[in-house]
Amino acid sequence: YDAVLAALDRAIELDPTRAYAHALRGYALRQLRQTYDASLAESKAARMSGTHDLKKLFPPVSPVVPEAFGAAPLANAATMARPAPQPAAPRPWSERSGAERAAIRARFATRSVPLMTFLLMGINIAVYLVCLVFSNFDFMNTSDIVNRHSNNPLYVYGIQLGTTFINNGVQIGQTVIPGSPLQWYRVFTAMFLHESIIHIGVNMLSLYFVGVITEQLFGRWRFLAIYLLAGIAGGVAQALIVPDGAALGASGAIFGIFGALGVFFLLYRRALGPAANALLGQWFFWLVLNLVFSFSGDIAVYDHIGGLIAGLALGALLIPGTVSRRR
Repeated sequence: YDAVLAALDRAIELDPTRAYAHALRGYALRQLRQTYDASLAESKAARMSGTHDLKKLFPPVSPVVPEAFGAAPLANAATMARPAPQPAAPRPWSERSGAERAAIRARFATRSVPLMTFLLMGINIAVYLVCLVFSNFDFMNTSDIVNRHSNNPLYVYGIQLGTTFINNGVQIGQTVIPGSPLQWYRVFTAMFLHESIIHIGVNMLSLYFVGVITEQLFGRWRFLAIYLLAGIAGGVAQALIVPDGAALGASGAIFGIFGALGVFFLLYRRALGPAANALLGQWFFWLVLNLVFSFSGDIAVYDHIGGLIAGLALGALLIPGTVSRRR
């Protein structure tokens, strides 16, 4: 294993971003009982690959068997520690079914692909296309909030809305806060509605640039949880502070993803080395710039702020690795 570590150090020096090399290095360190260094290597491999399943590629670490020093009585042999039973070895590749092989190949082929980011983008775009049909293909006012194509304007709690599709999904503050007919589902559905081609274009571009790296750092399911919970938190904040307003769009959820990314840079600043200050500086610059734009124009600013705060908290709770690894 010492020879393996020397070879792996050379391989990592040539390609520092190769997650498998870090995972294999962690396995070799565990065989040598260097638990702390092994944890660091495994944590780095998990961050680069976006998954903690790399350990499954290696056989279990052999347990420590205490050695008997001196002449021990044979009667005490039964009381000596015995190695733990080893789990059954995985079946050889040749014995696996075609479906199992295909599933394994698909899992490894997509392990570095931000599937959840692309899935969320696809859902938002699909919903926008439906809204586009209902708005008579008005690209600049898909939500038809001014009700251009209707002779009978529709008012909900004093807010003029347009198409029935938008009316059933847009977030309206007075339908969310207590004391009115509660329609909590609007906090969720409004995250996937956009009012114009510019609105969805800016949001999907932001989701792509921020979501790809955040999903790879946190993993798919943590990323999805941060996106949805931050979007809901931003919608609730907007409804409570501006109960007479209507809001729609994925901005709150995207701000949550952006907040989680900043928490990762902050908590892993030592592991990132000299690049940490530059990453945090760029993150803070874009945060201030987006908040300034949020306060200009007809934008649901409290949705953005609520999503950002939720993303910061969720990022700290769901960040990959244990507390000891973060330290």
